[in-house]
Amino acid sequence: QLPISSYIRPAWDVETLGNLGFEQLSIDLGLSRRIYLEKDEFYNPTPMFYLCAVKEEKK
Repeated sequence: QLPISSYIRPAWDVETLGNLGFEQLSIDLGLSRRIYLEKDEFYNPTPMFYLCAVKEEKK
């Protein structure tokens, strides 16, 4: 088991990126629902999310 497995995601990602100086965050929690429209041989019940982070350049 990886150490990150004990964290709730994407809360961990948001906190970590904030600590690294990223200010603009966008999260899409509905990714799995759109990818897995039906349970077939490719179905994976692990929830997926999309995260986009922007870090302002230092001047």
